[in-house]
Amino acid sequence: MKREFFEHTRQALAEERGKTRPGVGSLIFSYVLGYLRWTQFIPMVVGWGGVLFLLGALAFGRFAVGFEELAPETQADFWSSPFVRQGVEWADRGVGFLGERYRTPAGEFDPGPFVREAWSLLALLGFLLGQLLGAFGLRPPPRTLGQKIKMTGIVSLSVAFAATVLLLSFGELLHAGKLDAVFWSLLLVAFPFLFSCWGLWVSDRIAVIEELFGFRDPPPSPPEGGG
Repeated sequence: MKREFFEHTRQALAEERGKTRPGVGSLIFSYVLGYLRWTQFIPMVVGWGGVLFLLGALAFGRFAVGFEELAPETQADFWSSPFVRQGVEWADRGVGFLGERYRTPAGEFDPGPFVREAWSLLALLGFLLGQLLGAFGLRPPPRTLGQKIKMTGIVSLSVAFAATVLLLSFGELLHAGKLDAVFWSLLLVAFPFLFSCWGLWVSDRIAVIEELFGFRDPPPSPPEGGG
């Protein structure tokens, strides 16, 4: 009954839009929905970005264990290379810029404005990227919410497996057994997975609104009788 009401309302709105040209208000509303979707994707993006950063740090730490065994001359050449020196310079500039821009009257760093501005900017960049890809027909194929969460779970377990391998590669250095490595690896991906589920759920609700107003085509109905 609820689905029939939804379909009837959507078709009625589509017929009404067919009689008139889409207005500026409809276009703005569709963009607001798209931007709102990306504001809820940012915790997922930041969470997985943090996981990849930690995995990179683990890989670098594994490299550093062998790096210490190299000759002092080789180590000096590495740290004096243009790539490393440029990276350190950019990091110093970034820290100095953040310290100056988001400093309180008491001279302390205030993360609140930085988080709000970064969140808004990342959401805008994600929305613009989605519009650009959509203009070239590069949108992902339609999937149900359950399928998306299932794929996210598979990716999460794969990342946890990679983290477990990295942790175990340190051997006795971390004094961690196999169960400890598995536990910390699963904990590492737990929060990004939950953030992903939240973002995908909100995106699915927004998709329902977009379908209702005709901003996107509804997904194909599954064949009757299953299969």
